Amino acid sequence: TYVSESSPAEGVARVVGFHKLPQLGVVAIASIGQHAVFAPLWSAILIVTALIGPISIMLLIFAFVIARMLRQSARTQASLAAALEHNEVLFREIHHRVKNNLQSVSSLLQMQPIPREIKADMGQRIAAMSAVHEHIYRSTNFDTVRVQNYLTTLIENIRAGSSPSVRVVEDIEDLEVDKDAATPLGLIINEVVANAFKHAFPQGREGTIRVSLVRLADGRAELAVADDGIGFDPAQPGKGIGRRLIRALTSQLGGESEFTSEPGLGSRFVLVFPLAK
Repeated sequence: TYVSESSPAEGVARVVGFHKLPQLGVVAIASIGQHAVFAPLWSAILIVTALIGPISIMLLIFAFVIARMLRQSARTQASLAAALEHNEVLFREIHHRVKNNLQSVSSLLQMQPIPREIKADMGQRIAAMSAVHEHIYRSTNFDTVRVQNYLTTLIENIRAGSSPSVRVVEDIEDLEVDKDAATPLGLIINEVVANAFKHAFPQGREGTIRVSLVRLADGRAELAVADDGIGFDPAQPGKGIGRRLIRALTSQLGGESEFTSEPGLGSRFVLVFPLAK
């Protein structure tokens, strides 16, 4: 085969094919115009271009719209992240200021002409509330409070101002409680542990206070405070507001609490409360 740029017969470009037939003494020749060969190809190219062109334009428009939406989404996410960071700073600042205000209240209380024992009790209660806010503003979670460090610090503060002859044994799981439950829980532990230090071991008597907080299988938690002190009669009315405060705080937690004790055999306090609202 060969390409003839200009056919002798009609002057057009043709593709020519030939084959010799020696037995017949002839040469067979056939040809076709290049236009006839390439016309279907160009027609197919034009058809494909006609189809792809609008699709390509639509894809470009769609890509432009998607890119614009992504830029808008990125700006929105950046704005939300900035707002969230700002709110976290505000939350920390609020809890920090509440803690400072409580400390100011405690300082003012110490200046009042009231009995020293009442000052000490009220100061411990205020310190328990202040410790919650300090724990929250130092953390990154404002919905719940992990109570192990908070309660350990609270108990240590109570022990620091009490008799060194009394030992405290702690078994506190690092549970998460609602932020609104942290303060009542801390106040209850403050009341029970402080009362154990104050009344269970008179005249420098040695002893042990055991504090435990464990998760129960039904989604609740159990707080137990037990001592091996002199005990007391739970039927006898208390002299202060401690028991009334504990009952009110237990109700606030939506839980149940009970004191058990016998003279000379120590006492035990148990609180069971839900971990989630």
